[in-house]
Amino acid sequence: MEKIEGLLGKILENQDRFDNRLSNIEDKITNLEEGQKRTEQRLTNLEEGQNNIKNEMIKFAVLQEKMQRDIELLVEGHQNILESMNRKFDDIRKEFSDRLDEVEAAVTNLGEDVKFIKHKEFQNEESIFKLKESLKIAK
Repeated sequence: MEKIEGLLGKILENQDRFDNRLSNIEDKITNLEEGQKRTEQRLTNLEEGQNNIKNEMIKFAVLQEKMQRDIELLVEGHQNILESMNRKFDDIRKEFSDRLDEVEAAVTNLGEDVKFIKHKEFQNEESIFKLKESLKIAK
């Protein structure tokens, strides 16, 4: 009977060790399940973050396209302004050139008039001198 009791004691010890091992395995499984839940939650968070990044990238792409179009419009407007300014400058240059031609012609005519007036002034002085001489003789 002692043998049976000894064997029963060993069986109980083995059962306790088995229960302990089984409890350890259950704890490990529980830890694994919790870890898996945390991993799944992190994956969910990553997927949400990835979706948010995709949405932001789409917004940035739209903004970039708008900015590109705005830049193209600015360049086009700048070119139009430059062309308009060049046309106006050409008109102003032509007008100044035409007026300069008129001024040069007037200055040329004025120079000839001045020469004529000087010549007439000289002739008048000669006439006055001759007249004075005649008056002196007549006195």
